[in-house]
Amino acid sequence: MRWIVPTVLLFGLSLAYTQLVQQSHWQARQALNVGAAIGASDAANSIDTAAQSEQIQLSIRSLAESPAVVQAALEQLGPPVDREHPNQWPTAEEIESVRSQIHVVPPDQVALGTAQLLYLNVVSSTPSRAAMLATAVCDQIERR
Repeated sequence: MRWIVPTVLLFGLSLAYTQLVQQSHWQARQALNVGAAIGASDAANSIDTAAQSEQIQLSIRSLAESPAVVQAALEQLGPPVDREHPNQWPTAEEIESVRSQIHVVPPDQVALGTAQLLYLNVVSSTPSRAAMLATAVCDQIERR
């Protein structure tokens, strides 16, 4: 019986530590077909070389991580519901913060330019916000 109190106390402290110190981050991943992104619907419009593919993928990466695309994606989503001044959305700091959480990468263990696929990875504080932000970034890439 004497061991129950220390065990419960230790468990409570561990739980409090994980809730207060450990910040949760959620990632959404969206596949991007590079050929579809440039409108290559047939063989005549296909990407001919790995160098062309790499250049296109670098362009898509730059576009997805650009301030203009991130700002438009954030405007598309709208401010968080608990925001005090929603008319000042998004600020330059918020755009930069979100930009640092967006990464466009090739599939695992594949060099950039060797596959027709890229992944857009977006990290946010909730799973739904990460998914919505990934969708909004994809929407903005398609519009450009």
